[in-house]
Amino acid sequence: MPDRLKHPGHFERMTLTMIPGKKKAVFATGGVILVFAALTGFLFFNTLGENIVAAVNGQPVTEQEFLAACDRNRGDVFSQLCGEYNGDGFWLAKLAGGRPVDILFQRALDECTQQKVILILARQNGLADDITYKGLLNGMKRENQNRKEKLARGEPVYGPQQFSMDEYLGWYFLNLEAELKQTVGEANYDALLRQSISRASIELRPLYDTLKEDYK
Repeated sequence: MPDRLKHPGHFERMTLTMIPGKKKAVFATGGVILVFAALTGFLFFNTLGENIVAAVNGQPVTEQEFLAACDRNRGDVFSQLCGEYNGDGFWLAKLAGGRPVDILFQRALDECTQQKVILILARQNGLADDITYKGLLNGMKRENQNRKEKLARGEPVYGPQQFSMDEYLGWYFLNLEAELKQTVGEANYDALLRQSISRASIELRPLYDTLKEDYK
């Protein structure tokens, strides 16, 4: 198994239906259950020393990785809605199709959810160890160092000489999903992934709404 797959370093859309609960608000979005836990009675231990936006099946989504997902989806959301309004305060504007920031954050959350589900499946099948975002960052650093050393020895390097984080994630998940398909069977993989996403439990921290209302 390639080292890149043992040391880790695609996606959906928004329809929210609120089901009131005593201490939780539960949202259904394209088959994914979103659990917004109120501050009262909910304690999420941050063992990584990072700001946590959400958790997918208990796996934290950090502020850094969530905002990176927003950046990746920002252009598409703007292109979709800028014909309706393209002035100051665009992201928080109330448009016919909803606020752009709500659509953007949902897409970013869907992307993070799918990535976390793939990482969890990979760990369950012995294909990944550290599936945190910090693990992904460390994986990129190792891969970039490996590429630097190969170039210094005059050996061929395929793809970028040095990965950006977005480039690394695309490369890493492409390889990881190929390994998963070999492990669980290519014919079974898509159905397994869809089912795992549909059953995912997503806990939103208050930081999610804070970032949303401050987004520019």
